[in-house]
Amino acid sequence: MTNKSYLYAFSVLTAVLWSLEGAGFWTVTQTGFFTLLLYLHKVTLKRAFIFVFVMVCVFLWCEITASPVSSLNGNSEVLEGKVVTDPVLIRDQYRFQLKTISGERVMVYVETPVPGLHHGSACAMKGTYKKPGPVYHTYGFDYALYLERQGVFWTFYTDTSDQIVCEARTSVKQSLLHYRNKGIEGIRELGVKKGDPHTAAVMQALVFGERGDLPEDHRAAYQVIGVSHLLAVSGLHVGLVVLMILFLLKRSGFTKETATNTVFILLPVYIIIAGGAPSVVRASLMVMFAIAALKMSGKVKPSDSIVGVFIVLLLFDPSYIYQLGFQLSFLTSFVLITSGKILEQGETGISILFRVTLLAQVVSLPIILNQFYQFSLLSLPFNLLFIPFISIFVLPVSIAAVLFLPVFPLLSELLFNVISNPLGWLHNLMFFLNDLTLFRLHTGKISSEFMAVLMAVTVLLFRAWERRALIQLIFLTLCFCGLIGFKMLAPYYTKYGTVTMLDVGQGDAILIELPRREKVYLIDTGGVVTWGDEKEFQGPGQRVILPHLAAKGITQIDKLILTHGHTDHIGETCVLSHNIKINRVLYPSGEMLSDLEKEVQACLHYKGIPIVEAKEGVWWEAGENRFRVISPSGSEASENNRSIVLLARMGKEDWLFTGDIEEEAESRIVRDYPGLKADVLKVPHHGSSSSSTSEFVELVNPAIGIIPVGRNNRFQHPGSEVVERFREMGTDIYRTDIHGDVTIRFHQSGGGVEVITVVTE
Repeated sequence: MTNKSYLYAFSVLTAVLWSLEGAGFWTVTQTGFFTLLLYLHKVTLKRAFIFVFVMVCVFLWCEITASPVSSLNGNSEVLEGKVVTDPVLIRDQYRFQLKTISGERVMVYVETPVPGLHHGSACAMKGTYKKPGPVYHTYGFDYALYLERQGVFWTFYTDTSDQIVCEARTSVKQSLLHYRNKGIEGIRELGVKKGDPHTAAVMQALVFGERGDLPEDHRAAYQVIGVSHLLAVSGLHVGLVVLMILFLLKRSGFTKETATNTVFILLPVYIIIAGGAPSVVRASLMVMFAIAALKMSGKVKPSDSIVGVFIVLLLFDPSYIYQLGFQLSFLTSFVLITSGKILEQGETGISILFRVTLLAQVVSLPIILNQFYQFSLLSLPFNLLFIPFISIFVLPVSIAAVLFLPVFPLLSELLFNVISNPLGWLHNLMFFLNDLTLFRLHTGKISSEFMAVLMAVTVLLFRAWERRALIQLIFLTLCFCGLIGFKMLAPYYTKYGTVTMLDVGQGDAILIELPRREKVYLIDTGGVVTWGDEKEFQGPGQRVILPHLAAKGITQIDKLILTHGHTDHIGETCVLSHNIKINRVLYPSGEMLSDLEKEVQACLHYKGIPIVEAKEGVWWEAGENRFRVISPSGSEASENNRSIVLLARMGKEDWLFTGDIEEEAESRIVRDYPGLKADVLKVPHHGSSSSSTSEFVELVNPAIGIIPVGRNNRFQHPGSEVVERFREMGTDIYRTDIHGDVTIRFHQSGGGVEVITVVTE
């Protein structure tokens, strides 16, 4: 390969995208970029023909090896095959992939531990096939697409251990995975014994690439602060391990050749022990690639090495391009390897470390913003602090502690203590600074087009930096920052507002975002509502509302309107108040007496959030928009009829949000507001037959009715007669159980609305 070998990587990437994505945005963009590179490098016609030939071959390879359709029909109750991934316990289910006799992969879920269930086991089981469901949330994770990209079209569920029989089969890989699991368990027990599970969780991540024991808040803090890559077994870790092995072997009297041969043999073992993440596979294969080249009396450049590994991995499994770890690992490594001229400008070790960190941060930022919607200004200084601390101190000590644990447990405990306190101090500093939202910049989710522009500016910026073109460097830096600033400020200049009925299951959560982001209101929070033995490990606050707010770049709620005190309306208030700024809460007239209401009250008081009593007559304005509470009157007997009913004028439309009012409250509203009309109605009480009386529906006469309701709910909401009643009135009905999130977009002064659903009928 020549020093332009990366063109081969781009040709392979282009072919893979054409095969997997078709003529999508990234395919066309990548093709255009690759063509531009060929032009800039003045590639000869003969060479261009070679690249095209490579693309055609790779495209055909992807087409031949892909599994675009399933050979299963889902009617059988039996599944047999070989376990091809390590079973992982997530919440209370074991999850793994099983390859059937016909070669198709199925994602299996098992409720209870099964003897003999390991990677490589042959298993037969009874259960139920299910198709992965569609995504119901605007910014939700598309699990079906995620599995499909791995060639998995079905999931399979077994309820009890007697429905599955596994025969363990011994293999080298299984033995290594067994050792890995024992090591993870050993560190976990050590952490429990020392009363410091957090340090144990970090050690598991660094040595075995296992993050399952990391608390969610720790994981989030590492992610927001921009140092989560340190908890993955990365190329840096692989390099340190290789150096440690070489040092020990040489000190033990082995020759250089024997030492490198040993490293070559041990690296595949290390890939398995370290969890097989893309970063460790990439780095290990690059080292093996370099050793193999040396053995053949050749010398391979790092850029050629990473290109070779990139091509091999994509040919092995083209779906790797969808893995975030694969993208970040290859992108940052490639930039660092090819940025020699920038790194050479550093005259001291600290200066070089600064440049390495800055390059990695900037090049990964577009992907980070697309995935996590925010970044921290503390990311750069924390990386400068964390990288040496973790790599030079915590990682070697952790490896030593793991190695000594089976034979010298007391020495392992001593090593555990050595890193426990410093790691705890650093964590405390990180959490303290992470809580200071001043340093966080929220862009919301960025589009593919915006991401491509940001990447293009990044390339030009690095080019200017490399050539020391100061004026261009300043200009492009300003462009880069200006683009991010534009994305952050864009919502404050739009004349469109939105009302989004979030799919929180059986419950209400309606987000109102006024034009120019004048104000942000949330009506109700949903709550954890389960049926029978069904389990919920995370409520809709964490699963739905907070991710949606983050994707929109919303950092505070001006008014949280809690319509009444039932779980499906206020159940996630504490979760939200803990995670996002809330300026004020409106609560219906009357005392907060139930246990849940007292809990909510305590959370709000703890956060210093004022609770304002809302009843008929309360009103306010926000810009050109008006809001008026028309119920409760304060004399309602039932909790449902106590609901806050909010009449709003937003844009040119009238909107009516009704909580869970029933016939009693509706009759009073019909009597007291004979001229009431609404273009959009939040149908009362999830469409229950106890609400939406004929008189109320005829009075309001909405063009659009929205019903927040859970799929397969035991109340059988909405009532068929209620839905029919609205249809007879010509009302268009949108339901969260069918359509998922429903967003209604309105113009501040233009009139008319646009309804956007995640799922279309």
